[in-house]
Formats: sequence, structure tokens, C-alpha cells
Amino acid sequence: MFSNKGAASVLVVFMMIILVTFGTLSLAAALANVRLGAKAAGWMTDYYGLDAQAELFCMELDAYLLAAENRAAVFLSDAGFADIYYQEAYQALQDMSAGRLDMEITGSGDAAQIEILFSEGSEAGDQNLTVVLGLARPEFQQLRDGSGQAYWRRGNGFFKHYTVLKWQQWQVPLEQDDELVFWDGVIPV
Repeated sequence: MFSNKGAASVLVVFMMIILVTFGTLSLAAALANVRLGAKAAGWMTDYYGLDAQAELFCMELDAYLLAAENRAAVFLSDAGFADIYYQEAYQALQDMSAGRLDMEITGSGDAAQIEILFSEGSEAGDQNLTVVLGLARPEFQQLRDGSGQAYWRRGNGFFKHYTVLKWQQWQVPLEQDDELVFWDGVIPV
């Protein structure tokens, strides 16, 4: 038979092995969580950096299209204002895209679309933001002043010269991190 001292010693050793095993597993899980948190922070930083670049691009685009609108505004009283505006806008888009490999213009007239890719590579992985914008037609109202003289005024409210058709963040799938190797239960001989 076993002595009580021997059984207690075996039980203590067995409990120590279990505690060390669970302690090691919890430390490994905590380390994996820290790594994932760092990657998530990197992703967020990269995304908001790309978002800021896209917003600056939209401001620049709006300035180009406002200049096109101002050039076409001479023809406000003509029925062909929209056609002239879209011609001027398309030329402004061509000027803006000169030398840019990340910008593509498709369609023409009121169906023109601008697609631009913003990309950032970092430790967290490659982040990409694809933005597709369409042209919006400026609206003007013909009004009369107190003397009956007609004049034109831009429509009510704040006006952007584009509409957002797509604002999509995407990234290349991350490679699986297999640094933590688990024992397969086989004892090498």
C-alpha cells in the first residue's frame, strides 16, 4: 500500500504540473491578445490616415469642379449649361488625374465616375481604401430683385460637386501566425 506521505507528494506534484500547464496556456493567450491588439491599433491608424487622404482628395476634387462650374456659369441662361458644365468638369478631371496612377475616370457627362485607390503598408498589413465618386449637377435658381432684374443663385444649402458612390476599406488577408506550437501528444523516441 501507499503511504499517506507518498500519495500527498504525488498529488502535490500532479497539481503543480496542472497549474504550470494552465499558467503557460494563459500567458500564451495573453500574448496573442496583445499582438492582436497591436495589429488592430495599427489597422485603425492606417485606416484613419487613408480616410484623411481621401477627404483631402475630395476637397481638391470639389475645388476643381467648382472652377469648372464657374467657367460654365457664363452659359447659365443657355439651355446647354449642363452639357457645358460636364465638358468643363471632365476636362478638370483630366487635369487632376494627369500623372496619377491611382485614379481612373470612367464614363462621361453626368455618368462620369472617378475611382481612386488609397493604399498604405505597415506592420499591421496593407490597408486599402477605394473611393468611387460621381459628378453632381449644380442647381441654380433664377430669381428677380426688387427692380425686376433677373439673376441666378445657386440652390439652397451646402453643395458638393460630387456624390459618394462607394467608400470601401479592404485589406489583403493576413497570414496566419503559427508561432505558438502545441504538443501533439506524441513523445519522440
